[in-house]
Amino acid sequence: MGSALRRLPGSGLETALWGEKVFGHIDPVEVRNAALDLVRTIENDLEEEAVERYLALVEGLAPDEDE
Repeated sequence: MGSALRRLPGSGLETALWGEKVFGHIDPVEVRNAALDLVRTIENDLEEEAVERYLALVEGLAPDEDE
């Protein structure tokens, strides 16, 4: 075991993803919420882009009013 690990409390580093804090400092609920916020933002961006592309496609298929 390295000297850095021996200096930690309990001579180790807790890496479990359960409990109140991961690595003793990171709140897994905060990480989860931040990840969900990011996913929602990406989903919204993709949805807006899909609607814009669909409308552009529909406009391209519409007959020209001058004809």
